[in-house]
Amino acid sequence: MKELLTRAISGIVYVILLIVSMYWENALLIVLYIFGLITLAEFNKLIKLNALLITASIFTFLYFGFWY
Repeated sequence: MKELLTRAISGIVYVILLIVSMYWENALLIVLYIFGLITLAEFNKLIKLNALLITASIFTFLYFGFWY
C-alpha cells in the first residue's frame, strides 16, 4: 500500500510539472530533459549497465541536437 501511495503522489507531481511547464517552452524542454535523464538512469539500473556517463552524454547530445 505504501508503494502505491508513493507512485500515485509521484505521478501527480509529474503531471502537474508537465502541465505547468507547457506554458513556457524552455521550462518544458528542461523538465523533459531532467525526466529523460532520470528515466535513462533507471533503465541503466534495470539492465545492469554501468556506463551511465556515456549514455547520458549521448542522450544530452541527441536531445539538444534535435531541440536546436
